[in-house]
Amino acid sequence: MVKNNSSKFNRFHIVGGPGSGKSYAAKKLSVLLNIPFYDLDDIFWHKEDIDYTKTIPEKERDAKLKNIIKQKKWIIEGSFGSWTDPSFKKADRIIILKPNRYLRALRIAKRDIKAKFKITNRKAESLKSFFKFLKWNHLYDKDNLLKLEEKLEKYNDKILYFKKADQIISYFKKI
Repeated sequence: MVKNNSSKFNRFHIVGGPGSGKSYAAKKLSVLLNIPFYDLDDIFWHKEDIDYTKTIPEKERDAKLKNIIKQKKWIIEGSFGSWTDPSFKKADRIIILKPNRYLRALRIAKRDIKAKFKITNRKAESLKSFFKFLKWNHLYDKDNLLKLEEKLEKYNDKILYFKKADQIISYFKKI
């Protein structure tokens, strides 16, 4: 794990399971450090697709990511396989959020209820995709997270682990 120091960081990639607080952390860190943030969901999925089955074409998606990481400052949140590798390479810090999977499931349910009642701008999922998502969340730590951590081993010098999104903000307030 990286030691806290006074260096200036301008490029962050935040990863973690669904409902781990990636978006929350990215928004808060964006305000704290005055750095724009980008949600990979917006680059990967078609906005009108409530079942999360329609993806943006690879060339378009890759071009969007390339344009983001060309910038001097950015915060990216999310992880979608090997096409996101260039952002890990360019990041000054890779932040891995690892809260309890049951807490994540509760957050997923809460945000979907808010979306269904139009309390937020987030799109509500179909019932089928909601349960599929909960199942995927439950298996995330044993499958996706382990694979991601293996892939990121070469970047150990810039990885930070947190259990709570607010811990990220506290950490960067201190440096």
